[in-house]
Amino acid sequence: DGDMDLSITMTTCSTVAALGMMPLCLYLYTFSWNLEQNLTIPYQNIGITLVCLTIPVAFGIYVNYRWPKQSKIILKIGAIVGGVLLLVVAVAGVVLAKGSWNSDITLLTISFIFPLIG
Repeated sequence: DGDMDLSITMTTCSTVAALGMMPLCLYLYTFSWNLEQNLTIPYQNIGITLVCLTIPVAFGIYVNYRWPKQSKIILKIGAIVGGVLLLVVAVAGVVLAKGSWNSDITLLTISFIFPLIG
């Protein structure tokens, strides 16, 4: 029961702030380096992320405002569809990444345990 509106608003704010802060951070961090090539900031990718975040959220807010009863039904159906899609993506990821399971067992164990410790 987290505050979804706050989470989405903070994500949007951090994405907008990243448009200016990422170049500043890269400049400050690499100021003393002697690089042979220039660093490029992915402004287009940041903008696409911002649009992909803002448009569906705005549409969802509009639907919730306009049709509050139907939005609860849509939310339940969306949760079920999202859970199924998450399962499909997880299974597809395991099937498509067959070659990566041939890694060292120590590396696989650390990769499994490390997120749990965090």
